[in-house]
Amino acid sequence: MDRRTTTRSYDALLPEFFPVKLVDAFIAVDFVVGCRFDCSYCLSRRHPVRQALFDTGVALDTRVSPRRALAWLRSMPSYRSGVPLHIGHDTDAGLEFDKGAELIELVDPGRSVAYHTRKPFTDRERAFFGAPRPNLLLMLTATPRSAGLGVASDPLELVRSAAGLDARGVHWVLGPLAADSEPDAVRVLEALPPGSRLTLKALGATGLPALAGLAPLPAAGLARLEALAHRRRLAVSEWSCRSGVARTGQGFFDVDRLTGQPDLVRRAHDLITCADCPSRTQCHGALDEPSLLARLERELRVVGLTPTAPPVRTGPRAYRLEVAEPAARGDEAYLSHALGRPVAISLSSAAAGGGAGDRFSAPDPAVLRRWYGAGFLPVTELNAAAEKVLEDLTRRQAARGRAASLGAQHGSGAC
Repeated sequence: MDRRTTTRSYDALLPEFFPVKLVDAFIAVDFVVGCRFDCSYCLSRRHPVRQALFDTGVALDTRVSPRRALAWLRSMPSYRSGVPLHIGHDTDAGLEFDKGAELIELVDPGRSVAYHTRKPFTDRERAFFGAPRPNLLLMLTATPRSAGLGVASDPLELVRSAAGLDARGVHWVLGPLAADSEPDAVRVLEALPPGSRLTLKALGATGLPALAGLAPLPAAGLARLEALAHRRRLAVSEWSCRSGVARTGQGFFDVDRLTGQPDLVRRAHDLITCADCPSRTQCHGALDEPSLLARLERELRVVGLTPTAPPVRTGPRAYRLEVAEPAARGDEAYLSHALGRPVAISLSSAAAGGGAGDRFSAPDPAVLRRWYGAGFLPVTELNAAAEKVLEDLTRRQAARGRAASLGAQHGSGAC
């Protein structure tokens, strides 16, 4: 394959503002940069630039149309191979509903799409999501009220706004759960309709200075919530695959993590839900290893990676592979979906830039150069879109600075 070459030194900040990203296990699309909710526990705050942006409460349109995003997606081998699409990775999808809804209508119906929001649905949004869409998964985050987390809004507003939606296409995330979250979490569990699937999300403060020292809900509290959920016939699971990729005929690439859980009770509950899942035979069936490894060799050329040793099998459906070039989690996501069966591929590299995805979201510039050279990601166009976002942010910050200066001058004169 002929590859393009480039010596461009990419700005390490730009990938943070790409409207289309290839990250851990999915392709993220965001039509908005920033967020108006300013949640102290948002994982995107682990990146210092986003933390400063969220503190301002700004949500800027990226000026990218859904049709342009779709054109980028269709040019990407990762999209064509079936890597799921997630809307609302770096912001709340509810802040970009109009464009998100248009993209959902445009994407190929066999592509799994997840829509992440914590914002209660409006009547118009509820009507849109009430229409049958087997390829769409709603990931709804209900955060219990907590003084420690600074959460004062009632999570039942989201629960009530989702009433009547098909539970097969909804996965609830209850959390994050701080020490004072349990009473409100009980209210949410009692309000969810039987048959709902949910994850109890523990509090994670790593990389979030605002949460340093905040006590999480103890294990006994999590156990009480899980017991209540089971009494109410709710399915508690870390995995949303059954309501997501399985509904489009795909298997779950990381099934070894599910079957290898040390908590035997949790593993048993999860495997029960696998029993009548339409993708069960894909996820748990035997592998044709020679055929799979031959395909892996071909797919490595697509992404521009060179193996330095044979793949090592690390589980029933998992392999580890050493490569010569710096790698990213996006490479792993592509390879794990491109092999025609659910298999998890993890990469490591001794090259400068480290192994697979040590940086939060943004790949190393060397990875971007490789993706550009292999035609794996529309890097040039995404860079241009990110540069416009940065220009808009610079103008917004300058305007805010001028306003603050004028306000200070006016206040001084009034005194």
